[in-house]
Amino acid sequence: VLAYKDDFQVVLFTENDSTIDNFDPIAGEIPPCMLPIANRPILQYVLELLDSYMIQEVFVIVSKNEANTVTNWIENNNNFTNLMITLLEVNEYASRAEVLRQHKIRFTKDLILDFLFTCFCKTFENLLNKNIYT
Repeated sequence: VLAYKDDFQVVLFTENDSTIDNFDPIAGEIPPCMLPIANRPILQYVLELLDSYMIQEVFVIVSKNEANTVTNWIENNNNFTNLMITLLEVNEYASRAEVLRQHKIRFTKDLILDFLFTCFCKTFENLLNKNIYT
């Protein structure tokens, strides 16, 4: 039985501890998910990918210190046709399991969990391949 795209909710963790240190010193100035690639934040590429797959619900997990920046960007750039984006602000020291437990009442469908940078790397690789081979 095939699952439909509206059968899933995506939980996107914006920080992956192993990648944040790679962006010093710029990572201290802006949230890592807002780092620009070709004048667009990394988060935009990932949300566009999810939107193109017609995913309907995305929970973006952000730490308290990056919540304002990400919230402002989403409010001013929400041109996604399919996505309902919910920002969940969490303590930066909370474990992934703790975050999922804390917000479990919001998760009513099967979950797709991903880290922003992992998802972006896949997306960016596809963009490069598309541009190189077309």
